[in-house]
Amino acid sequence: MKKIVIVILATLLLVGCTKKPKDDKIADMSGYNIKSEQFLVMSMEEAYDFLTSETGLVYFGFDTCPWCFEMIPYLNEIAEAEKVNIYYIDCRPGGNDIRNDDNAAYMKIVDFTKEFLVLDENGNPRLYVPQLFAVVNGKIVFDHADTVPDHNASERKMTEEEVELMKQILKDFVNSVK
Repeated sequence: MKKIVIVILATLLLVGCTKKPKDDKIADMSGYNIKSEQFLVMSMEEAYDFLTSETGLVYFGFDTCPWCFEMIPYLNEIAEAEKVNIYYIDCRPGGNDIRNDDNAAYMKIVDFTKEFLVLDENGNPRLYVPQLFAVVNGKIVFDHADTVPDHNASERKMTEEEVELMKQILKDFVNSVK
């Protein structure tokens, strides 16, 4: 009887210590046509704090972006296989783009990540999507924007070779924080 109690307590302790995201923090990825527990919701404000001090994977995007839409199933596949979570910042919640100069949190992120960002038509750094950052203790160790070179998602789907290249980039992204 004592052994059974010890086994039950040990099991409860292990299950209680397993890190599982709360349901209210799991991002709704249905707009990407996937069901996933790998993506966790993060606001712009939380993203800045995370990028400057934590370790993990961050994805900026939105579900009506053709590049994001095409990339996310592959990122999800790799995240599930590697059992990692990715923090998702929806840059167009409710259809409203929050990447603008009036958004203080966005501007702080742009300032912190400017060396990794593409310049807009006025020569200013801008966070285009999809944008991935891997951070270790507040230091960006990996970044990637877009899908793959020469791919225009609003014109065509990626070729098999481009998909393989995309998967390798995403594996490198996920493994950069391990």
